[in-house]
Amino acid sequence: MKGKPKNMLKIRGQPAFTLLESLVALAVMGMVFTGLSYLIRGRTINQPPISEERLAAVCQQLQKQGYVLEKSTSHQLTLSKDDREGQKILSVVNGQLVLQGDKRGKMVLLNRVKQIDFQNFGSYQRVTVRDAKDKKAVAVLFLDRRKEAEHVEKP
Repeated sequence: MKGKPKNMLKIRGQPAFTLLESLVALAVMGMVFTGLSYLIRGRTINQPPISEERLAAVCQQLQKQGYVLEKSTSHQLTLSKDDREGQKILSVVNGQLVLQGDKRGKMVLLNRVKQIDFQNFGSYQRVTVRDAKDKKAVAVLFLDRRKEAEHVEKP
């Protein structure tokens, strides 16, 4: 082997990937990353948009589960069922309408929510939800108010 440097012989003797193996590994990685990107994009794109029907269903779900209104602000409601479960907050967290409690985690009720407004009309709440495209949905939430315990003085 005249004319070839001695270093070349040492490199060929060591184990290494061939060009074909490297291309196959690159193609497999490309397919994996493409699949992951479709999964991530599909997760956000395939969520149904906000609609009045979906918001009304959320309101009916809260009513049927027997929640009672403790406190109302323009962007959140404080609800409770009974003294065992404690209070739960209905508000928007990270683009989701959630009902979260201090003891039992949270329940996601709607996705793609940018803003929520509650208007208190005494016997009911008007709920207005907006998404990122400023699409608006309005529903009515009928919840009983928490009755304060009556204090009876003993003679």
